[in-house]
Amino acid sequence: MAGMQRFVTYIYAYEEGRKSGNTGYAKIETRGSSGRIEIHFMNTGVMRGVGQVSFAYMKDGRIASIPIGEFPIERGTGTANIAFQTENILESNLDFNKIDGVCIVDSNEKRYFSFWREIKMAEIKDEMLLPYIKQESEEEQKELLQEEKQQPQQEVSQEVVEDAEQESLHTMEIQVQNVFPTYDMTEIWEQWKNRKERTLYGDEVEAVQIELKDLRELPKKYWYLGNNSFLLHGFFNYHYLLLGRLSDGRWFLGVPGIYQRQERVMASIFGFPGFFLTQKDAVLQTASCEEMKEHQPGIWYHVLEE
Repeated sequence: MAGMQRFVTYIYAYEEGRKSGNTGYAKIETRGSSGRIEIHFMNTGVMRGVGQVSFAYMKDGRIASIPIGEFPIERGTGTANIAFQTENILESNLDFNKIDGVCIVDSNEKRYFSFWREIKMAEIKDEMLLPYIKQESEEEQKELLQEEKQQPQQEVSQEVVEDAEQESLHTMEIQVQNVFPTYDMTEIWEQWKNRKERTLYGDEVEAVQIELKDLRELPKKYWYLGNNSFLLHGFFNYHYLLLGRLSDGRWFLGVPGIYQRQERVMASIFGFPGFFLTQKDAVLQTASCEEMKEHQPGIWYHVLEE
């Protein structure tokens, strides 16, 4: 996708399926294979919460979506700055030129839309909204179709059907338990600590500095953290993240920051509730008193469950 485009689109709340008040705007810019969406969300009744951002597109007369990030909402307002790839967005097999708009869902499950392409419908109803499902490529679709054609057609008894359904349920349970493959965090750690800057915090917390792109080396179930607004804010301010192990042996992903009330609230909302100080002063390093930690530099962290 070559060239550059930049535009502003307004966001509206929808009451009973019909457009109501304006709730802000989004600025979108794309350059080649990279893009960024800046959202200014306002005039809502949400005092505190999180807004989920998705790209929206029409599919067979219904609205499908691709989740791309989230942002905090305080006193009815919030802002987001989310980077994305214009080609094969989050492995959806969809490019940005197929996207029709943006959708925001607040903590009360209320939806807000902005469409920059004309859609032919007078109102938006719940039955028009589809959950996110990864789109197969044309090659994958052809392969599936060919496999279906090759399957022999035969009559089966009701008893066989019932047995197959039970087996299918059993198989599905096994697949759900193994959605994400097993992995060895120790192996990832050994690879990274040999080529990354390593730091010791206190006597037992060891970590390596990593970049945003390094998150792709983690198991897939953690890739969504690359669109976490709190993580992105910390990375663009300090230009690094941390991967390390806590004193109790748990692995963590860390974001640099300052210990203060507002940042503590935002860190907790976005899944980084833990904090340890980076000061070398032994008194500060082991401080548990809130007053002693206040305004001190440190690391907000998210535990990676194995």
